Amino acid sequence: MRQIYVLGLRYSEAMDQVVLIKKERPDWQRGKLNGISGKVQKNENVKQAIVREFKEEANVNIPHWKLMAQMHFSDAEVWVYVSYGSLKGIKTVTDEEIHIIPVNLIERRPLNEIDKTVKFLIPMGLYYDGHPVNLYYN
Repeated sequence: MRQIYVLGLRYSEAMDQVVLIKKERPDWQRGKLNGISGKVQKNENVKQAIVREFKEEANVNIPHWKLMAQMHFSDAEVWVYVSYGSLKGIKTVTDEEIHIIPVNLIERRPLNEIDKTVKFLIPMGLYYDGHPVNLYYN
């Protein structure tokens, strides 16, 4: 059975900052900045999952998300959501530290510091036109 995950990118109202989290788990992501993400749990849909993940990991209730992409892997699927608005109240509440990063500095971040897929997705969110895309990975 393929595992389903969600990943959320929250941008400031001016779209000049994005919320990322410094991952501790899984091991292959340890120390890298990524979008706030997690597994979709039993008895919840993907939209409920992204709202829950942001509440658990960033201390904010953001009910309005737009599906930007679905990433398809051989053993998993990741639903990528974006939202735009206030960053007020966003803070670290777990052992994984929240970072608010200026969007114009994302390209300058080395790949050993930021997840390569998220580095690709962040600019997509700036130009998102409301039509989700499908991305396929081997």
